[in-house]
Amino acid sequence: VVGTNVYGLGTKKVFRSVVLRFSFASILSALDSGTALDFDFLEADTGLRCAVGATDTMYIAGHISDEEIRSFSWADADSVATSIDIRVSPWKYGSYSAPGPDGNNWMSRCDDRVMTGVVVNGRVAWMWTANASGGSRPWPYIRVVIIDPTTGTVIAEPDIWSPDFAYAYPDAAPSTRGVVGATMFRGGNALHPDHVVGAFDEISKAWLLTAVARGTNGPGDGLWGDYLTCRATGDGWVAAGYTLQGETTVDHVVVDVVEFGVA
Repeated sequence: VVGTNVYGLGTKKVFRSVVLRFSFASILSALDSGTALDFDFLEADTGLRCAVGATDTMYIAGHISDEEIRSFSWADADSVATSIDIRVSPWKYGSYSAPGPDGNNWMSRCDDRVMTGVVVNGRVAWMWTANASGGSRPWPYIRVVIIDPTTGTVIAEPDIWSPDFAYAYPDAAPSTRGVVGATMFRGGNALHPDHVVGAFDEISKAWLLTAVARGTNGPGDGLWGDYLTCRATGDGWVAAGYTLQGETTVDHVVVDVVEFGVA
């Protein structure tokens, strides 16, 4: 299964998303015969994200509104996906802003698309960046919604947030023990963008997070958020991220690759 965004010609705006599903047999046949690939597809006018850790059923999700997501289930044996609409706690989107000590807004290109999904213990956790909502959440933060993909029941919403700075751009993966590990950025207020990793603790129902690289600057052009990845390595994870060190330009990006786990 491969997902991709569709951009308008001459613009940088996503106006559609497509998920393509290929069988191994069709890939081998196309390679042998030199013919076109045979595939099924799912498309929507919202950003779609496939969940990591799926086996014989792929789970896909996208937003309908600021309080509803559409969850797709696509079993290997089915030619088309089925969907269920799920109501979640309301959240805000719009123009994201989290300037750091130097005034550089590293979230200027952030948007509200679902960023990552994880299948674990029969549930699916979806994550994306929500905008500041005032009150106890004056900075952008990461929405986390854990659902039962069969019934559409919302099991928990353990968001990642702080009253002092923003969290954004999550990517996540399940370990072999069924624990969700994640990588993300934090920054704003007194912090330049930092690279953060951690895992969700099922006992305390809280995220255990640590900054593995501290930035010294924010981006002068406001561009940030790509190339953040988390993948499982047995009981733990390996994650890639980056920070700026010494200056505000792209030639001062320092890439960070870290292995981590939980006891």
